[in-house]
Amino acid sequence: MLINPLAIGLLKEPAESVASQIAMWDEIEPFRLALKKLHEKVFKARPVVERLKDVADSLKNYYPPEELRLMLLFRLAAHLGIAVPPDLTVKDLDDVANAIADKAVQIWHRTHKSQRVQSQTEQDMVREVVKEMFGVVQEQFQKASEKEKENVLNEVMRVIESMPDDYKERLRENIQAEKLSREAVAKALGTGTLSVGLTALVEVAGFSAYTSAVQILAAMASVFGITLPFPVYVYLTSAIAVLTNPLFFVPALAFMTYTLSTRARRKIRDHLVPMVVTQGILSSAIEGDFEAEAERVIECHRKLRRKLKSPSVHERVDVKNRFPGIARYR
Repeated sequence: MLINPLAIGLLKEPAESVASQIAMWDEIEPFRLALKKLHEKVFKARPVVERLKDVADSLKNYYPPEELRLMLLFRLAAHLGIAVPPDLTVKDLDDVANAIADKAVQIWHRTHKSQRVQSQTEQDMVREVVKEMFGVVQEQFQKASEKEKENVLNEVMRVIESMPDDYKERLRENIQAEKLSREAVAKALGTGTLSVGLTALVEVAGFSAYTSAVQILAAMASVFGITLPFPVYVYLTSAIAVLTNPLFFVPALAFMTYTLSTRARRKIRDHLVPMVVTQGILSSAIEGDFEAEAERVIECHRKLRRKLKSPSVHERVDVKNRFPGIARYR
């Protein structure tokens, strides 16, 4: 029986979201991403985010959901040095997800020391990532046109109205409003206190409140045309900022070495791991059955293991490339 939130979330997460994270993981090659961004600026090429979405759409249209879930699982496991058992069971899936989540928390804590973040548990990490996502949306809102702000307010009010009454009351108290009116929410959006209020709500109500918070994030993001999973978008924008900074890019071009590229790639993926894991954990709150999907994932893994013994070299190489670490145990 599955009990780990990441394992459950990985099985419930929409295929579009999983495909986006795989695309992000694979396309985050430091030099490739930096060159694409510069190409976008100099030659007015299509934005990197749009091209990334094209890759994600291709993955989603070509591979079945259970295969995409395994592709993401193997990428995370291989990067973190976690072995996926050759005879994968439901319990193994739970254990691997648990190990990945533990490593993600360690990475988050290590990479945010300068901010004095005390992220010692999965819930701590998820809370901090959600805070970061709200920060990005708040910046977008401040720069938005009046029409966009009005659209954002419409979407946010729609989500708030669907929240349980006790959540509404706590949110009203947190933003210090007499009542949760459209005017009060508009003011909270403008000053940033809505994100503070939602974070405080999560602190009191626990994990279940994340669903409402993420729904509000998604609603706001959709107005700004952000179609990628929000944790992926947040990381992509910060990664682009780093990679196109002359302090990184000029030395990188001058010393185009394997070591530099490998270190940069690992560092970037270290920062991506908590985002991907957070997206998975949050997806565990999605309604619906996941046990049947777990069986499909297990059966897919069996078929992939059989392909490793195929007489076709192309088939064997294809499996090894798409599922890093799958050939570790024969």
